[in-house]
Amino acid sequence: MISHIGIDYGSKLAGTTCICWSVDNQLMIKSSKKKQDADTIIVDTITQLNPQIVCIDCPMGLPSAYYGEVNDFFYRECDKQLKAMSPMFLGGLTARGMKLKHSFQHLEWLEVYPKALVESLALIKHYQKKDLTKIKSFTRELISLFSLNISVSIDSWHAVDSILAWISGTRFISNEHTTIGRKGEGLIIV
Repeated sequence: MISHIGIDYGSKLAGTTCICWSVDNQLMIKSSKKKQDADTIIVDTITQLNPQIVCIDCPMGLPSAYYGEVNDFFYRECDKQLKAMSPMFLGGLTARGMKLKHSFQHLEWLEVYPKALVESLALIKHYQKKDLTKIKSFTRELISLFSLNISVSIDSWHAVDSILAWISGTRFISNEHTTIGRKGEGLIIV
């Protein structure tokens, strides 16, 4: 049984969505390809693996102003604390993520933010997403820090972020995580 999966969620057809999970202590990664429907890949993977928890790098809620609670229509408390993008700016991605969650209501969904995890681990200077040559050294850091066994070559920051999403899930399961935000509006697991 797969306890959890980590998803770096990207544009629907851009080929930037990656899913990470562990089988027999070996990390597996599935990446979407350009012009391939990322949401279909996620649905198929969830159906096949049947994880208990989905850890996704995507806003999974809207600011409380949409529920009449506070006046900020752009940012949730978790976004403010982590200096993350507004779910409203990421509108289409946010809506797609919330639709996926609605389709699999029997699963536990955790919103994660790989950059916040990297910052909490003091690895931010190595997390240089504009430089593809840094992927291997950053991945080696993760392998060393978390004793990871990765079965595939990591060639994109999207794959790295799916691993970080999976690590966030592992930390949640082990109760080693931090929760940022307000319940009912949006919580990010770091």
